Amino acid sequence: MRSPDFWYPQDFAETGTGVAARILPVALCPGSMLYNALGQARRALTKPLRADVKVICIGNLTVGGTGKTPTAIAVARQLTDRHNTPFFLTRGFGGRAAGPLAVDPSRHTSRQVGDESLLLARHAPTIVSHNRLKGAELAVEQGADIIVMDDGFQNPTLVQDLSIIVVDAQRGFGNGRIIPAGPLRESITKGLARAHAIVLMQTDDDRSNWITPDPLQNFRRPLINAWYQTWQPATLESERVFAFAGIGRPQKFFQSAAKLGLHIVDTMAYPDHHAFTSSEFGIMVDRAETYGACLLTTEKDFVRLTKQQQDLVHVLKGETCFENSAQLDQLLADRAFSSEVDTGSR
Repeated sequence: MRSPDFWYPQDFAETGTGVAARILPVALCPGSMLYNALGQARRALTKPLRADVKVICIGNLTVGGTGKTPTAIAVARQLTDRHNTPFFLTRGFGGRAAGPLAVDPSRHTSRQVGDESLLLARHAPTIVSHNRLKGAELAVEQGADIIVMDDGFQNPTLVQDLSIIVVDAQRGFGNGRIIPAGPLRESITKGLARAHAIVLMQTDDDRSNWITPDPLQNFRRPLINAWYQTWQPATLESERVFAFAGIGRPQKFFQSAAKLGLHIVDTMAYPDHHAFTSSEFGIMVDRAETYGACLLTTEKDFVRLTKQQQDLVHVLKGETCFENSAQLDQLLADRAFSSEVDTGSR
């Protein structure tokens, strides 16, 4: 899905988004009210159940990419450093499998389990399940001593011992409206009230001048600055590059590649979780050959390609880095490893 332009008017401050940006959010307000009411009713009427191990949820308040998956991977890495055995639990967005099932990257495809599941499974055992409780049970059966849930902050079925919201510092919460009038999955106030911490995903351009969106100025719980650090593939040092991406914000990927000094000759952007057809991939191969360029994409896009296509593509790898990892470590100690037991969702 590509976010409508009017959801993020700040992205078009100079050019403007036209009359639609002013009229559509107002016209869609009834739909937002219904969406919000259904979400609130579900949370009010659902009694969350507790898994046999602590559950950490990495979620957000908006639709689209904010950096949840790389943040979940970074949290799991920190848990592994503490000698834990984390399992990822995810719905498997974009995949057909309802689960619960353990993801096997050598056997499963993105069409079966979703691209994020395949990416997660490269770092820790991963369970795909539409039913979060059943997925947690399978994770425990297979040896998990803690669960990292990628997305699911709005899902009330499972008790979340530690809920971390990832926010894109540049885009914030867009126009501040709820789906479909804006990008929010729920109201900012209610969402922040349930969050134990915020990971504020910054750019790494100027770490002395990082941004805190207005709605977070009065957030009194831990707010951890982070950024997504990429590194240049050594094989592309002197090569021309044709970059393509089907993620939440393709332009962010293109900018990151350019800042590394890569010679970007052309780009191609697709919607998030896009399933590349053989025809589309063939067109990109032909265009890259015309430029005498190499194909470059993200890790998430790479796992959606066939093995034959992957052989023709380079990957820009990266990871979430925390300005103060001690803050996260303290959160884990206080919430994920304390003896206190929540009786339900907050």
